[in-house]
Amino acid sequence: MRRYLLPLLALLVLLPILSSSSAHAAIRARLGDVTGDGRVAVDDAVKVLRIALGLMTPSSTDVIIGDVQPYPGTGDRRIGDGVLTIADALAILRYSLGLMTDDQFGANEVVVGVLPGRTVLGPNQQQQFNLLLIGPAPDSVQWSVVGSAGGFINESGVYTAPSNIPSVSNVTVQADVGPASGTALVVLDPEGPPPPPPGLG
Repeated sequence: MRRYLLPLLALLVLLPILSSSSAHAAIRARLGDVTGDGRVAVDDAVKVLRIALGLMTPSSTDVIIGDVQPYPGTGDRRIGDGVLTIADALAILRYSLGLMTDDQFGANEVVVGVLPGRTVLGPNQQQQFNLLLIGPAPDSVQWSVVGSAGGFINESGVYTAPSNIPSVSNVTVQADVGPASGTALVVLDPEGPPPPPPGLG
């Protein structure tokens, strides 16, 4: 009996670590649910309206989740146009009141966000990128780097900047998940990221 006890205890210790790692890699969200309470309601529409009117500053997550118009989206977007507008707020309000179906709203579309959406790195510096998944997206992801400046990203979404950065340049980190993809911008700077602003007071 004792010989099974140690492996069992080790498994119990490791399980929370493995679970948190998996959850950390992909955040699941619902289209239009900018408040993050698991439902699309009037308060989501109010928040998007306040952002559209310049009364609130949106986070990267807000823009990905709340950008529901137009549908189909512009350019290569499956839904939305990359900004939060009054049209987004109205669509979320209509959907929350049952005046739009899932198909009309785009609730079943797969949307992929990569966070953070922008970062500045110096030579050999690293950045952990995370997924924000909306809709029936599979759990598997294919990471890649687009741009001649290069760098490397592993299967966990950790990007490593090249050791030689002759001048400021940009690359794109791309995550392909099923039929959809999301991107983030990496600014490569020989001097590295700027220092944080001085604290107030």
